[in-house]
Amino acid sequence: HRQNNQNSNHVMNMRADHTINGNNSMLLTANASLSDAQSEQQSSSTTSSVNGTANNKSDQTRFVLSRRMHLSSGLLWRKRFSAPGRTLTSGMDVSVNQSEQEGTLEAINRYVGDALEEQVLLQQNLQENKHQVLAANIAYTEPVGSNAVLETSYLVTRNKSEVKQEVFDLENGLEIWNEELSKAYKIVNLYQRLALTYNLKGEVWSITLGGGLQLTSLNGRLLNLQQEVRKDYKNILPSLRFNYEINSFKRLFLEFETSIREPDVQQLQPLVDNSDPLNL
Repeated sequence: HRQNNQNSNHVMNMRADHTINGNNSMLLTANASLSDAQSEQQSSSTTSSVNGTANNKSDQTRFVLSRRMHLSSGLLWRKRFSAPGRTLTSGMDVSVNQSEQEGTLEAINRYVGDALEEQVLLQQNLQENKHQVLAANIAYTEPVGSNAVLETSYLVTRNKSEVKQEVFDLENGLEIWNEELSKAYKIVNLYQRLALTYNLKGEVWSITLGGGLQLTSLNGRLLNLQQEVRKDYKNILPSLRFNYEINSFKRLFLEFETSIREPDVQQLQPLVDNSDPLNL
């Protein structure tokens, strides 16, 4: 196995925190990154029977050029009321990720049977991924007595993903489209979460109890199969945190939390990685 990688990365971050007055402030963040990569990999693989006899062998050479871009920005407004512990926050986040990849695969596969069979595989592949996220949230905290706070929050997020992979077999100088390995699909996830949290503090301990209702809607289309994917989910998400300060150097912390993560496009219809043709 031999591999040679070259990478180039550019990153930019920005943060601006502005106090409007004693009770209101704004926070703006922005991030951007651009990376280019080049990879050349040579490897060999062998499959053997239980007694150690070689059944198949494959020698592969893979060359990949890729570029990835990331942009994200967030805006947060914070308001503090005159009553201690009473606050209101609201924010919005936007992110865009895009990647392009071009590669070639050359493999020589040898199959051992009654007669040795050799197969030469030469392919070119193009892959493009796009991912966009738009999220908004609002949260309100209200003091309950002298040592407790009740918080209610609402979050809505929209994720949109597009994936396109095209694979071509190179034969006699011609590019022949490989339908089995080529995929294209789009998917949109929309989820909303309404949560309520109760936080109680003692002198050396604190406990937080919470629960949320999450509604998830998944809509997608497998373009190469002309197939629609539609799913809706409802989930109750409880949480519990307990913290106890034993002394200045020791503390006991317990946490229980539940979450639901929607499947991404590759989990719904995975792209076939045939860099090792004997182990797809």
